[in-house]
Amino acid sequence: MNYLIFLLKKGLKSKLALLSVVLTIIVVSTCLFFNLRNQHVQTFESRAQEQILFDIRQKKHYTPKEIKQDPHDAVSLIDSDIQVNKKIQKLLHKRKW
Repeated sequence: MNYLIFLLKKGLKSKLALLSVVLTIIVVSTCLFFNLRNQHVQTFESRAQEQILFDIRQKKHYTPKEIKQDPHDAVSLIDSDIQVNKKIQKLLHKRKW
């Protein structure tokens, strides 16, 4: 037991060992902070919501004349993308992933 206490005291007296422990604590706490901060920001559900909002904004740029001329290409793809993302959100709320 005395030898273990001796090694512990010898290790704590070293400035390099103390610096490495402090640096490790700082790095771990920084990673924990960023993980907690991004926990609700970067999820599958939030990405689906962002995509729905993007598609709605993109759809607003089309005029009714453009929609009549090209009804099956861009606008229908945007509508189907919105429906898929809404379905993803519903399934996530039901916890059926």
